[in-house]
Amino acid sequence: MKKILFTFISSVLLFSNSVFSMTLWTTETQPGRMQIQEELIARFTAKTGIEVKLVPQEEDELIEKASAAFAANSLPDVIFNAACVNFCAWAYDEGVFDSDAATEIVNSLGVDTYSAKGVLAMSEVEPGVYASVPSGAWPNATYYRMSYYNDNGLATPTNYANILAGAKALHNPPNRYGAIVPTDVAAGFMSQWMETFAIANGLHPVKEDGSINFDQKKTIEMLETYKALVEMSPEGIHHWQNGRDFYASDVVPLTFWASYLLDDIAGTRDNVPIMVDDNPQSLALAQDTNVIVGMAGPSNPDGGTWVEVHNFGVTVDANTDEAAAFIEYVMNEEYVTWLGMAPEGSFPIRPGPSAGSKIFIDEWGNLPIGVDRKIPINQIYSGEIIESLINGLAVGTRWGAKEGQLPVAAKLVNSGLMNRLMMEYINGDRSAEETVDMLNSEAAKL
Repeated sequence: MKKILFTFISSVLLFSNSVFSMTLWTTETQPGRMQIQEELIARFTAKTGIEVKLVPQEEDELIEKASAAFAANSLPDVIFNAACVNFCAWAYDEGVFDSDAATEIVNSLGVDTYSAKGVLAMSEVEPGVYASVPSGAWPNATYYRMSYYNDNGLATPTNYANILAGAKALHNPPNRYGAIVPTDVAAGFMSQWMETFAIANGLHPVKEDGSINFDQKKTIEMLETYKALVEMSPEGIHHWQNGRDFYASDVVPLTFWASYLLDDIAGTRDNVPIMVDDNPQSLALAQDTNVIVGMAGPSNPDGGTWVEVHNFGVTVDANTDEAAAFIEYVMNEEYVTWLGMAPEGSFPIRPGPSAGSKIFIDEWGNLPIGVDRKIPINQIYSGEIIESLINGLAVGTRWGAKEGQLPVAAKLVNSGLMNRLMMEYINGDRSAEETVDMLNSEAAKL
């Protein structure tokens, strides 16, 4: 990997009359997001004299494009990926990313300014060494109707037991069902939630040596919990859209979804009418919703959740000074602007530019979210909920992250094995114990 030696970059670059050039690949390719990036880059260039070429790249083509550029010694200086957990692990393993440069930037920003330590740790390839620079994250979360739970004296659904108790108490078909969970075995949405429920119970089947082993006790607890929730869900095969629409239609008081649901249940989409009162654009549902990031199982009282991380990677072909100048500029002066491309999917993982500061959280709360209509986050959700959302990232992780085996975990998840065997167990094809045995035997073949 390339070594970098630079002192405080602003003294070299920010007051220089020279014009530098760097290239930024970005997976934020939607026109509105491209415009935000282009305007930010113009301000950066005006301040530093560093010209940045912005090149959009689709996420599903990024490994192929980066591999070709790496072979041709023509990588961009910086790659920003909004779904970087697996890509960043690949880029580091293949020698595409310069961990010396990323580590220098993380240390310059200040490790103590990152509140989501679990998210930061997902980029840490060895103690104190970072493959890339985490910039934001979005988690899976539990959404529930506060009025229903409060009126019935139900505990907050933060763990398996409370989730099941609340769903059972409110289950009254066909008018209302206790909950809804994904059951479409072919969908990535179900895979995310299989991993989420597993992480919640401390079930991490991917080991440091790359082997896979599903702990029997933890897996059975997860299987039984998920089966009970499926039995209290509306009939049918459920994917992401059902989980959103049944909640918006007041059919279920509890759903499990990504943070992208925050604006969908606030009446900002014409194709998602809110049906809790006579106004399809009503804020009533969102303002009666509490959102919990993090879930605990009986074998893991501290809890956890699935999280996706956004990262800046400095490549081995980079002009490292210019790359560092740009990333630090974004992460400090324009951090909230960058998150504002999709606030509901870009939570701040640095509360402020210095330890103890919360200015980025406050400014993030002012950002508008929505599709057909936009409303500031803090006009929909309380400050308490906003802070809870961001604090919940502390327990965010992924299978294989801590073990340094993200590629193995990706192979396990993408196989759909967990989805298929879960539904076969629910359908009565085999017992919980037999399902664990089959998970392990089938996983060994991967």
